[in-house]
Amino acid sequence: MHECIIGLLYHSDYTELVTLAGLEQHVEDQKEFNRSLRTDPLLRDYKRLYAKEYTLKQYADGRHGTDLTRFNFCPECGAKIDWKAIRQQAPRPP
Repeated sequence: MHECIIGLLYHSDYTELVTLAGLEQHVEDQKEFNRSLRTDPLLRDYKRLYAKEYTLKQYADGRHGTDLTRFNFCPECGAKIDWKAIRQQAPRPP
């Protein structure tokens, strides 16, 4: 079965087409990167090194300016991307 591409994710030096699973992994990677900086005594004070963290709900909400260009339809199969369902399935922040 095909996993739909939901958007174009911008990194500092390249872009990539991303699926929902890839976007969820990106959210976790950003959190882990920032956690690693906070635990390093030499780097924890360099706030400019920290990655901007967005939640899955923020990515799914079109009102937030994120590093994702959202697609309305999958470019491979043409299926409509249900952003409302993605927003509702996103875990609530603690």
